[in-house]
Amino acid sequence: MTGLTFSPWRDEAELLAVRDQFYPDPQSGEDLRASACRKVAVWKQRGNLPHAVEATALLTDAILHDDASKNSVFSIRATYAAAFCRFVTGFVDSKLNQRGKTMFQRAMDLGIPASFVELRHEATHRELPSLVVLRSATQRSLQWLWDNYWAKISASVAEKQLSATEMGFSMVLSIHLYTMEELCRSFSRVKAKERNTTPRATARDLAGYCRGNGLSTVILCRELMKNEKVIWRSRDKPFSMDVLFAVWDPFLQTISEELPGFLTTFAEEMADELSQASDADADKKPYYESLYSWLDHILTSKSLENHRWRLSLSYLRAVCEWAPNRWTKKLREILSAASHPPSISDDADPLQDPLPVTEEAPSNLPGSDDKTWTELEAYGWGLADNWIGRPLGVA
Repeated sequence: MTGLTFSPWRDEAELLAVRDQFYPDPQSGEDLRASACRKVAVWKQRGNLPHAVEATALLTDAILHDDASKNSVFSIRATYAAAFCRFVTGFVDSKLNQRGKTMFQRAMDLGIPASFVELRHEATHRELPSLVVLRSATQRSLQWLWDNYWAKISASVAEKQLSATEMGFSMVLSIHLYTMEELCRSFSRVKAKERNTTPRATARDLAGYCRGNGLSTVILCRELMKNEKVIWRSRDKPFSMDVLFAVWDPFLQTISEELPGFLTTFAEEMADELSQASDADADKKPYYESLYSWLDHILTSKSLENHRWRLSLSYLRAVCEWAPNRWTKKLREILSAASHPPSISDDADPLQDPLPVTEEAPSNLPGSDDKTWTELEAYGWGLADNWIGRPLGVA
């Protein structure tokens, strides 16, 4: 039986909130590092506190006490030295960790710079290092803690959020997909108005479920791809692909309006899946054939023409170049003849990357109007005033 692990924080969200306080956004204008230190002090009383969290609080608290108007220089140096030594010792002391290894060997195993061990020895057994050296070592220590502990938490939490959101989508989709399947089965007996009304209502419902969660659009696309009511996995097709397209087109049109990034994500997810195809996987041929048919439909159908300009043809072409196989070669042939977005001039190459965006955003740049910029922001695009290539809060 797997043992239970107790943590002093309520959930991962609380831990991430404290992390954001330790490494604040310089643009936020709010410094909550002292609050984060107090929170960690409470966690310490509860027990089972990871050393990386405690060390971050100690080093941050030392920085907050670096005020010569309130504290003497000697006390500031002593506070820095104590926090730094405890940070290093907690990771590399052989008495606390692996016996039979020196501090330097343990540091090498963990990726801790050897200079940290040397500085720790100097601060413990010799004169206190200068304030300049201690300040630099503290900043480097916070950088190391970010890279080796805090930055890795996001990935773990994101995976758990992804699983929870996928479960929610599965429950919501199961109802809607059943309705869509029944619509496909009775396609010839259903009036055109009803064939449009039901899928559009489904799209609006799912779009509402997606809003406010950055992972939702990706998860929705993956859940649709998993379902045999959308992507065939066997030769036993209860109805033709043409019927499937006719039923789902109103859905795709509506959800592309409600979630501007959906069609792009859907096409890219299917292309990524298609790039994994292998001629040896004969059992998966219906699956890959269905994926290819959907991409063909999205890239060439008249019904989706008004939404096709959002697609990243350059990305799809890159997938075909990086992972050549039977299906990506056929997809590349379609891309070569695919119509380019109407917002780009007729002289432009439809498969070339879009024009680079500058800070001034010239007026003749495709998509420089406010409406199109709103669409681009849905894909994660934006103008960066100042790019900082390091974790937030680290000098």
